[in-house]
Formats: sequence, C-alpha cells, structure tokens
Amino acid sequence: MPVAGKIEVRKIVTGVTASMALLKAALQANADLILVNHGYFWRNEDARIIGIKRNRIAFLLKNDLNLFI
Repeated sequence: MPVAGKIEVRKIVTGVTASMALLKAALQANADLILVNHGYFWRNEDARIIGIKRNRIAFLLKNDLNLFI
C-alpha cells in the first residue's frame, strides 16, 4: 500500500517498521522512498487515522515521501 510522494525515486531507505524515527532518518538521508515490512494498518486494529498513525502519515505527506509496505 503506497502513500503518494515523489514521482521519481533516486534513493531508497529500508527498515522493519515505519516508525517516526525511520521516517526522520529517511528524510535526513534525502530518501525518496521508504520500504518497510510493518506498516500502519493491521487486521482487527482500529483503522482510524488518529494519534501516532496520523502523525506519521502527515509527516510522509508533508515531506513528499513514498512509503511502500
């Protein structure tokens, strides 16, 4: 499930979980795309975009970063 960001990808950062620490590290590394194993939406979990989930998605959108899970 991608979150739209930059059209052209030149640099990819990978990680296990799409934590805020990883998102900030990717931004600092001038990454265009973040590739993770664990994303934000899990079965039987509240799907509302609030709290931590909202903050992380807002960070991605604000900084034009792609997230692939």
